[in-house]
Amino acid sequence: MNWRKPSYAPVQVSLCYQSPLPIDNHEIAGGVRLEAYRMNLLAMNKKGDQLFVACGEHIFLFEYSERQRPVFQKELSIAPDTINMIKYAELATTGPILVAACGNPVVETGAAVIYFLDVATASLVGQERVVFNMSCSVWGISVCERNGLIALSSNDHCISMIRICLENEWGSQNRFFIVPSACRGHQHNIPSIDFSTNGRFIASVSIDETLRVWDLSTGQSIGFSEGCRVGREEDKWGWSVKWLSLDSVKILEKDDPLYSYIFETTNTTFIQPLLYNEEEHLSSEAFRRRRRRQSLQNDEQLQSIPQILLHSDSLLTDESEQGALSLLLQEIGLSSQQIQAMKEESRNDKLLVFTQKNFLHLLRGGDLHQLVFLPQVSPLNYSGSLMRRGMFRLNFVDYAPELSLLAVGNQGIGTVSLCRLVRNRSGEFRIIIEDVIPQQTAAVEDEQVPLAGLYFKKGNCYSKFCPYYQLVLVHLNGLVQVYEIERRTETNPLDISSCLL
Repeated sequence: MNWRKPSYAPVQVSLCYQSPLPIDNHEIAGGVRLEAYRMNLLAMNKKGDQLFVACGEHIFLFEYSERQRPVFQKELSIAPDTINMIKYAELATTGPILVAACGNPVVETGAAVIYFLDVATASLVGQERVVFNMSCSVWGISVCERNGLIALSSNDHCISMIRICLENEWGSQNRFFIVPSACRGHQHNIPSIDFSTNGRFIASVSIDETLRVWDLSTGQSIGFSEGCRVGREEDKWGWSVKWLSLDSVKILEKDDPLYSYIFETTNTTFIQPLLYNEEEHLSSEAFRRRRRRQSLQNDEQLQSIPQILLHSDSLLTDESEQGALSLLLQEIGLSSQQIQAMKEESRNDKLLVFTQKNFLHLLRGGDLHQLVFLPQVSPLNYSGSLMRRGMFRLNFVDYAPELSLLAVGNQGIGTVSLCRLVRNRSGEFRIIIEDVIPQQTAAVEDEQVPLAGLYFKKGNCYSKFCPYYQLVLVHLNGLVQVYEIERRTETNPLDISSCLL
């Protein structure tokens, strides 16, 4: 059997279906209206048959099928405040949970709500949810499933830590631990945070224009980077952050037909969408001529935009906070194996994605060195109301590691850019915008429908040699869209065993 040598090819994207959310008892004229100016109001379970959507203080659970309209199942207990974000996770002690970040920025009250989705676990806890009242609005959520830590970022400019310990860890008494202000150093609100795989590191981005990395095994802030200092002040705010495994980034070999263009014929790392047909791909000379013209325009644009400012050696630790983190890690139920796994985890085999208003940065996790900078991820369209323009920001990021594909959503415009990450054997990285999922148009002409949630779901017919994902989107008008995304068979499978939970 002759095996065709793997080469670069873009993923295939197709719309599976779109449908309004079926919430009959909460529909108003024109359909469901989700809350504006929130983070991600969409979550799914790992099996992919349950979909959660937050609307105001409500969370609705739907039965999900890859080919059919979601079916309404039930409503979870009402949250104490407007929900800014929801996150699904499966912990060893508590089973499946859903965490909701809540808050009212007008009067500055906030709360974190943990819903226990398994009946047996809920009976152990004694209730189906636990509410942690906070001093101000909570926005970011990250959960490390390997050690059960839950991180929350809020408008007090700090990151708090929660851990739930049940009777199999502490005997008959259930215990809930919260360490407020565990990570302190940001000078403004923190919209997004993300744990590394074993929970040793947590990355955070803030309206203070910085990305910071924290080492929870020592309680120290081990470095930060400042975003681009261009444009208006709000253009520099940090909106989302995500850790990626180096193993999940596709390697492009030198004998690939597109290698010379991607790594040699351009000096920039800003590459426009690769929208070409198979004949043009095989006839690379015509492809290169068309791409070279765009590359010259990109060079001129990049020269006017400063590179990111790095401060990887700065320590911003408040000594008083180290004691709180030490208590969290050593005295509230983390096993010695979990603590050891945290201490052994390294940043050298990881990458960080950091977004601002319409900027995308790819950083090396070890020293926060900038690898790629894209000054324009989404095609900007400033039509529509002033409210929609205020939501023009890249605050949705999810990653399909088997596809080496990053989905980056601009909330106000309602578009999602599918960005392919590639690298060569010499350690150079590139990001290629392979496709842009267009915005939805409202009844009002030229009015975009902003995004309310984004999630990458592994398809039911997934296989190692033909990875298949679904990209699930929900808009503020309650419209759900599902796109099928798969990699062509001529691309080689990625070994991502080291980056999966």
